[in-house]
Amino acid sequence: SEGDHKLCRDLPVRSGGSGLGPYKEGSDVSYDIRVKTSDRKNAGTSARVYIVLHRDSKKAKKPKRSDKIWLKSGKFDRGSIDRFAITLQDMLSPVTKLDIGHDNSGVGPGWHLESVVIYCPMTGIEQTFVCKEWLNTENAFERTLIEDKSLRKQRDQQEEWAVEVHTGDKQSAGTDARVFLALYGDKGKSDEIFLDSVRDSFERGKVDSFQIHTPLVGTPFKVRIGHDNSGAAAGWFLERLLMRRTGDGSDDAGFEFQCGRWLAESEDDKCIVRELPAEGKGIRSVLPVHKYHVLVKTGKVRYAGTDANVYCNLFGSKSDTGNRALKYSSSHKNPFEKGNEDEFVLEAVGLGKRIDKVRIGHDGKNAGSGWYLDKVTVWREDQPDNKFEFICDRWLDSKEDDGCIERDLTASGTLLDKLTYNVSVKTGDVSGAGTDANVFLNIFGDKGETGERQLKASEAAFNKFERNRTDLFRIESPDIGKLERIRIRHDGSNPNAGWFLDWVRIAVPSQGKQYNFAAHRWLDTNEADRKLEVDIDLSEVTDIEHTIPYEIIVQTGNCQGAGTDANVFVQIYGEDGLKTEQTPLRSRSDTFEKGKLEKFKLDLLDVGPIQKLRIGHDGTGFGDGWFLDHVIIRRHVMKGSKRLRASLANAGRRRKSKKAPGHDRRAEDDGDEDADYGDFQSRRASSASGLSSRQRPRSAA
Repeated sequence: SEGDHKLCRDLPVRSGGSGLGPYKEGSDVSYDIRVKTSDRKNAGTSARVYIVLHRDSKKAKKPKRSDKIWLKSGKFDRGSIDRFAITLQDMLSPVTKLDIGHDNSGVGPGWHLESVVIYCPMTGIEQTFVCKEWLNTENAFERTLIEDKSLRKQRDQQEEWAVEVHTGDKQSAGTDARVFLALYGDKGKSDEIFLDSVRDSFERGKVDSFQIHTPLVGTPFKVRIGHDNSGAAAGWFLERLLMRRTGDGSDDAGFEFQCGRWLAESEDDKCIVRELPAEGKGIRSVLPVHKYHVLVKTGKVRYAGTDANVYCNLFGSKSDTGNRALKYSSSHKNPFEKGNEDEFVLEAVGLGKRIDKVRIGHDGKNAGSGWYLDKVTVWREDQPDNKFEFICDRWLDSKEDDGCIERDLTASGTLLDKLTYNVSVKTGDVSGAGTDANVFLNIFGDKGETGERQLKASEAAFNKFERNRTDLFRIESPDIGKLERIRIRHDGSNPNAGWFLDWVRIAVPSQGKQYNFAAHRWLDTNEADRKLEVDIDLSEVTDIEHTIPYEIIVQTGNCQGAGTDANVFVQIYGEDGLKTEQTPLRSRSDTFEKGKLEKFKLDLLDVGPIQKLRIGHDGTGFGDGWFLDHVIIRRHVMKGSKRLRASLANAGRRRKSKKAPGHDRRAEDDGDEDADYGDFQSRRASSASGLSSRQRPRSAA
């Protein structure tokens, strides 16, 4: 009833001294074991199940094997997957064979076993042992299984850490909240890992021990630790944190993270997340903790303010802050109201010399959650003259614009610095497959990740994730490279939250690729392995039409009756007779209103240098007439293309001739030689037949 429920442990030899070690080489190796019971009549068992792992190695003098491990917490019901985390002193991965059996106890001991999957994070090897046989009195109570090597997967190698959390000895220092941490090193970082236990952890003056797995982060330089503010007494006084790589006996394998502060909304600076610099023999210099000021300006449009819970993540040249709640403004008691500027202070370690990106969003909760964000300005407290400004000028609202409630903002302010990821999610065609829970997706590539995004606004239907339905979502993110895996989950909220996910497909038009991720599984606490979150590896890559992104900025005139309710379309003409398809300019907002400037991003055929634009509407709706002021088209030239070489050559010729009589120097002012711009002016009304006004293409800065 305590700890991890284990009644048997392997105890590694530890050298003299106190604290975390050091440990002997080869100690504490974790294994994740998944046992799948067949989905056939009477397949489940009431008996006690055990497993024995074997490894035959040519280098070893004799084979290694574990003791008999009883899988006591398993239910082994028909069609279910039972999951077990075990820790052994020996490295047995890859496992050569395994013995699995039961004690023939209970009223229905007969068992039909489908398969066993063993994953060792330290080696990254996942092995599948297929059985598909009965274990009963008519056959045998135990079977020896050999790995099906055709099903072996090599995952990213992970390392194991022993963690000690020291709660301070102050009044009310303990917490009932869920505590998490993220580790950052010079070679990578971990996700946020919750330090969960069945015992009552993080009590006043106590030390709690955990084992966690992270990617290979190299030498740590900081840890971010916090809690979710849940429970009756969430406030927490953290004294310090100790971490050591298990299996590493060197003196510089341990790291200390001093805190000595409250993580409580009623104490100190009201922050419930802290970043702590690493200390230890392996650390050359301890990084300072810096304060960053975040100034958030809400727009002045109608209903611009929000009562939702807003968060942001600052991405520096070396690391990031993680998502931080923007709750207590130093400017206004009620933050994020129309036209207001709200200032917040975040503490962080090791972000680097510059801030490259700001990720900002909200949870969509409370009435009137939609928010029109103007811009975000960030500066370090000791460098007030070095400010980084990030323009948004868009809605974060599931019912406005593109439906996104989270955006990545870069210094350029253009839509072209992000790729479009078109996500299709197929719910299975089985009974009870749909869900009303909130679904979240994180996409991982060989250059990074999108970060977790809520799949909130489907382009296919208002009621998402219904049985046998495919929902469409669009995610905008900086380029994360070739896709490798996804992580998808739901929060289990609302009745009947269980969900049968069939597959996820992600089309990346700028790459000309579609990535397919097969799932065919439940995310349900009452089905299969009872997990609500799953990592899915790439199944297949297919080619799709290769396009490039265009940013289209449309300014409606400011004269009386200038706006239109009709459906507006564009078509771009380039050289050699190339042209795009006639494409509608769609948005969830009320578009093309009097005096309004709007931005759209379309992935279309690369037509080369833009020769002309065709724009018009279908004449539908009440008051379809439209006064168009002008259109600006921007697009990047893809690297390595003939268009880029021509653009660079033209830029060189412009520099040589910039002092020549009559030379237009506006083209140099934008400083971007990897983009083309077309500015098409119109001072007349546009009719349904396309452009009814004169347009003159010219360069635009």
